[in-house]
Amino acid sequence: KLVAAAHDHGIQVVPLPGPLAVITALSACGLATSQFVYAGYPPPRTEARRKFLQAQQAESRTLVLYEAPHRIVELVDDMLEIFGPERRICIARELTKQYEQIVRDTLAGIHDKLQNETIKVKGEFVVVIEGLQQAQTDDAEVLRIHRILSEKLSPKDAAALTAKITGRKKNEIYKLGLNDNE
Repeated sequence: KLVAAAHDHGIQVVPLPGPLAVITALSACGLATSQFVYAGYPPPRTEARRKFLQAQQAESRTLVLYEAPHRIVELVDDMLEIFGPERRICIARELTKQYEQIVRDTLAGIHDKLQNETIKVKGEFVVVIEGLQQAQTDDAEVLRIHRILSEKLSPKDAAALTAKITGRKKNEIYKLGLNDNE
């Protein structure tokens, strides 16, 4: 909470060097760190990268990636399209080095900062992406997914799988599904 408040008030956050860039970036990102997924480098080719990101779209835990400078703009472009403009993200560049840069914003904001070169496209990047928040998946979309799965699965299994896809609670989805059938 303190790190998030510092970012919100324009106070520079400087992490202490650690053994892993993942942990160093997490300590300075101001996003949820109690649960995270380290996914390494995304695939370099566009189609494979987009499939990879689509598979991560409903992940409720914080997602951490590494990316090379010559692919960072393409990665953020794809994330903007797949995750939406409001998902929060932190770009940590050149961690523990002289030109270290840590920027936290929405995907739309990070995209703009890369375009206008507020974020330099040099050095290695650690990208920390906020997990999908429950409120980000509206009831209509949850019901749509649940209806499709209910055609082939039991109500319990459809609710469990819908919960896994959307990040919502299984009991909540089960109740939505019951109300939908009335």
